[in-house]
Amino acid sequence: MQAWYKKWWAVLSYFVLGFALLRFFVKRREQMFILEKVKLEREVKKRTAEVVKQKNRAEKSEKFKQRFLANMSHEIRTPMNAVLGMTNLVMDTPLSKKQKKYLDAIRKSSQNLLVIINDILDLSKLEAGKMELEKIPFNIQDSIIQIKDTLRFNAEEKGCLLYTSDAADEEDSV
Repeated sequence: MQAWYKKWWAVLSYFVLGFALLRFFVKRREQMFILEKVKLEREVKKRTAEVVKQKNRAEKSEKFKQRFLANMSHEIRTPMNAVLGMTNLVMDTPLSKKQKKYLDAIRKSSQNLLVIINDILDLSKLEAGKMELEKIPFNIQDSIIQIKDTLRFNAEEKGCLLYTSDAADEEDSV
């Protein structure tokens, strides 16, 4: 006679029990995956909300910066144009050589400042990808003389001499 644990119904119950345990573990694993999925979806929603919030803050900041630059450039440009206009008016009057030289330095410096202000405004164009580079020829020697004339007054105030040297073998126009 066969032992009860070797009988057909015992072997069948082993398979049924094994299948039930396997099913239990698979279901348990599925539940764990579902819980993890829900947790991850919450985290994604939370981080997405944070990113959207930061994006909105960055956009507001960018708009504020553009408004600020436009306002400040206008506020600086207006008096700078007045300085240029007055300088031009004074240059049309009888002046000594020294006075003309000083006024010419003021005029050139004012023009340079206006260029800088325009460059600052071009920053927004650059950030928007709308900046186009221009190829404009200029005389390098004239630029060096202009820079020297502008910086000379600061150097004289400090008791320094400002020297430049000519590169005779170089081209004048770039």
